[in-house]
Amino acid sequence: MKKFPCNEVALYLCLLLYKSNIVDTVKFIGYLGAYEKIHPNFKVWSFDPTLFSKKRGPPELQGELDHDTEVTAVDLYLEGSDKLLVSGTKDGYIFIWNLDSMMLQSQHWNHQDVIVKVNFSPDGQRILSCSEDQFMKVIDVETGLEILSKDIGQPIRCATSDGKLVAAGVESGDLVIWDLMSMECIQTIQLSQRPLRSIEVSSKSRIVVAGGEDGSVYILKPDDK
Repeated sequence: MKKFPCNEVALYLCLLLYKSNIVDTVKFIGYLGAYEKIHPNFKVWSFDPTLFSKKRGPPELQGELDHDTEVTAVDLYLEGSDKLLVSGTKDGYIFIWNLDSMMLQSQHWNHQDVIVKVNFSPDGQRILSCSEDQFMKVIDVETGLEILSKDIGQPIRCATSDGKLVAAGVESGDLVIWDLMSMECIQTIQLSQRPLRSIEVSSKSRIVVAGGEDGSVYILKPDDK
């Protein structure tokens, strides 16, 4: 299948590429980002929410964030005076970008393997990262200092967080729920005999949706047995 240059397509085409497995990530929250598997660059667009109306137009390219290796995780924080983007890479680096200036704010080598998840805390002061090196870590955005670190005993393949809890899909196929404050495992749910590859949690209903390498999609609540 043809690989289209992301900076030449509109939002609806980016979504088409995403569904076609050419583009790995399309991120919305007032900004749109998408990157191609074969390139270590991340393009950022701004768009008007009315884009989804009948009179829609293409988003505007704001800039390109260059990385040395493939970007594997990304999150946005747009609530403070500075609009920030955090990206995690294949070689374990975390990059914090200022979206107003499109400049790199800081970078940190936190992991020894692929980063599968980066997530800003609700106040934007901390960043959670999860990696295939088996570690979950939390760093301070301002100083870059490592605040928390936990070896969970097996590679993390996917994760999501609300700032208090972390739901992680691991190599064994388990869904593991961790308390971020105590770094204690509060629940383990066996879902698959193969690794989980993606996971999301509904902010309203607290429903967890996970996808496994076996091709199955799992829908459950965190307290389901």
